[in-house]
Amino acid sequence: MTKYFARLDENNKVINVEVVHDEDCQDESKNYSESIGINFLKKVTKWESWSGAHNKNGRCGIDGFYIPDGDYFKSAQPFPSWTFNTSTHKWDPPKPHPAPDDQQQYAWNETIGEWKPIT
Repeated sequence: MTKYFARLDENNKVINVEVVHDEDCQDESKNYSESIGINFLKKVTKWESWSGAHNKNGRCGIDGFYIPDGDYFKSAQPFPSWTFNTSTHKWDPPKPHPAPDDQQQYAWNETIGEWKPIT
């Protein structure tokens, strides 16, 4: 198993994501510790600002943000018309995605504000 950690800038923007092996995040009793993982990264990278990402709501990704007040990651906005849902920690399109279909996939078209079939 591995854990993900996000390197943050002074505004809590994710500027890098690193993977750390379990043994570098464990105390002497083999219990996971986010602070041990962060200290490991600080020694290896010499960067100070890290956040553990494995147990946070949302997905950490470059250009996203860590929101300390809610202890979650907010990914970069995929399209200007989408709104962030603070309950699910995901971006919601203005119109729901069409029902799943094994025969057809869809992509959001921001210009027309619709889901369009991928041909």
